[in-house]
Amino acid sequence: MVAGLICGCSGDDPPELELQIPPESISLSEVAWQRRPAFSPDDQDRLVAHFHTNRSLAENPLLEGEPVVYSADGDRIRYYWFTETGSDIHWMFLEFRAGAFTELGEGTGDSFATNAH
Repeated sequence: MVAGLICGCSGDDPPELELQIPPESISLSEVAWQRRPAFSPDDQDRLVAHFHTNRSLAENPLLEGEPVVYSADGDRIRYYWFTETGSDIHWMFLEFRAGAFTELGEGTGDSFATNAH
């Protein structure tokens, strides 16, 4: 499983990336998200269908591999991908609500510290 970022710096040494397992739960913009234990066949079907109609996303190398899955409010799902890019971690997520795509977010650093889009 891929993970989030903690960047430790000491003195004049360049920062070192340390990958950590994403937290079990997060709160972003007053929404409580719970990490799911696994990527399911339903998740796979949802992403395959979405990428089929959004080919530019399907070709994005930052969306390779199995994502970390979070859910909230019973009908919201977020799929997070993390990629080490030189001295930082680049993250992207796709969010679905009631089965429909609603949001794409991306950034670098700690994706769980802020709801950056």
